Amino acid sequence: MDANSFALDLQRALHLVAEGIRSAGNSERLVLISLVQPITAGVDPAQIFARAGRFSQARSFFSRPVEDRWIVNAGETSAISVSGARRFHDAVLAHRAMVRSAFAGAGSSGGPGPLFFACFGFSSEVSQDGPWKEIPNGLLILPRWTFVKKQGSCWARVNLLVSRKTCVDEAQDQLRKEADELISPAEPFCNPPVTLAKDELSCERWRRSVGEVLAEIQRGKVAKVTLARTLRLRAAAAIGPEPVLERLLAAYPSCIVFAVARPGMCFLGATPEDLVSLEQGRARSTCMAGSAWRVTANGIEPGAERSLVWGEKELREHAVTADWVGERMGRFCHELDRDSAPQAVRLGQLYHLATRFNGVAQSGTHVLDLVAALHPTPAVGGTPLEPALEMIRRLERHDRGWYGGPVGWLDGQGGGQFGVAIRSALLRGDEALLYAGAGLVEGSDAEMEYEETEMKFVPLLSALGVA
Repeated sequence: MDANSFALDLQRALHLVAEGIRSAGNSERLVLISLVQPITAGVDPAQIFARAGRFSQARSFFSRPVEDRWIVNAGETSAISVSGARRFHDAVLAHRAMVRSAFAGAGSSGGPGPLFFACFGFSSEVSQDGPWKEIPNGLLILPRWTFVKKQGSCWARVNLLVSRKTCVDEAQDQLRKEADELISPAEPFCNPPVTLAKDELSCERWRRSVGEVLAEIQRGKVAKVTLARTLRLRAAAAIGPEPVLERLLAAYPSCIVFAVARPGMCFLGATPEDLVSLEQGRARSTCMAGSAWRVTANGIEPGAERSLVWGEKELREHAVTADWVGERMGRFCHELDRDSAPQAVRLGQLYHLATRFNGVAQSGTHVLDLVAALHPTPAVGGTPLEPALEMIRRLERHDRGWYGGPVGWLDGQGGGQFGVAIRSALLRGDEALLYAGAGLVEGSDAEMEYEETEMKFVPLLSALGVA
């Protein structure tokens, strides 16, 4: 990363800070200063994420390596927590309020406007205990620093909130310190050995839960329920996200690789599932449901009876999700197109059925309007939704937290991109909590669904050095 780029940023930022203070006048209102600067291409986003940890525990990452697009955020200028049934609506209001803040200059033209980061829990309820205690159910973040690569160009942006009480000299010193930390090379980081806690009852509990779901399906109470399992790992010292993130980026270039770090924790993963994106008026979504495999979790090639064949169960499971997503997308889009037939997508040892949707969004649609309409899809929840969610709450012995929730970014115009936070893990100190789920429909087999979850654990186990 070119130090001169940051030197130029600092000089121009000083002028903007002074302008923002004058704009605030004698009032107590805050003025948002946002300055963008092109930077040299070839910057390593994982290195920026690692360097950001030097001055802030708050940082985030969002990338699909195969598209050569990424966003890395360091520090926070503002972070707003939302929860409850209206959390997406409240996040839209908070986002629009921040966007309406007076911008005292935007720096050089050509770069993207201020980008916000957001993540939400699977449920609208706030965790009262367990590993997700004191972690916000939903977050809307305006980062301090944002680094973006899109369409072959890279930018760095710094966001500051100033008022008439802001000291220009102090702002300059703080910016210079942060810039120095972001420029200096990061030291290599290695995680301690991680061990998997044995749980001999896990499979038996899973069989009982699957049996209860299948009984409710037979009674006609639900058509599908997606149950999730957890694995708890422990190390001799704190587990850092940096090596895990780098391994995920290398191993899963077609997935959305994400990380959200807060004080004392980091939630990260490599999800194959797009929830929705809204860019330049076009709304897109890809739903995934239905899985098959050619190899077992231990790498052994199965017999012909376990070869890649899409049976009635997988096709039915996928059709339920695809029709549901299409109906919800249709509420906000016209000219909505979808694949005529689901496509097989390979991710590691697993194959998934995927259907893509592409439409023109109605005027005034915010990306979080689409997120609210789609989350949770039957792929991570079930259908009918409320009875399925009730069974998930009753049968799962853990809080999903951010697992299965929306994670992504949004711009000042209400566009953005969100993925579904699956194939993921929560890191807290010397512990890692991994999540994996399987969709249960009529015809599901407990043993096969258990093996499917075992394979869905592999990406994070491998990234943590266990498998």
